[in-house]
This record gives sequence, C-alpha cells and structure tokens, in this order.
Amino acid sequence: MDSRRLKDTDQFSEEQQIKIFKKIPGEVKLSMSLDLTRTAIELLKTGIKQRHPEYSDDEIEIALKRLLLTDELYEKVYNKC
Repeated sequence: MDSRRLKDTDQFSEEQQIKIFKKIPGEVKLSMSLDLTRTAIELLKTGIKQRHPEYSDDEIEIALKRLLLTDELYEKVYNKC
C-alpha cells in the first residue's frame, strides 16, 4: 500500500477526489489554500489564548510567530542586533 494514500478513504473515493481536484482552476486552488492557511492561523491563535488567557493580542501574535518560526529563527528575525 502506498504510504501517501489517505488512511480514512477507500481507493476509489480517493481517485475520484483527485480527478475532481485536478479539474479545479489554479486560482481557485490558491484561494482554497489561503483560506485553509488563515483558518489554521486562527486555530493556532485560539489554542494560544486558551493556554494563556492572560496574553494580550500582541503577546498572542508573538507566541504565534515563535510557533511558526521556532525560537531560534524568531530571535534572529525579531531581535536583530
């Protein structure tokens, strides 16, 4: 079995999904990807806020950047000498 196959979808259904997805215009796929990215970021922010209800909006943004960049890269980018 191909390790890239979906684990919760049978082969026929997966093949149908791929056929449909290939027919979607590129700009629509890009728009869908951007929507998914925005949703993921909002979910991350919600998780940060739940774990740290005391954080301000600015602190949530900093925590999000640290999650996405890792501490090491965050320090290099935002704490330049």
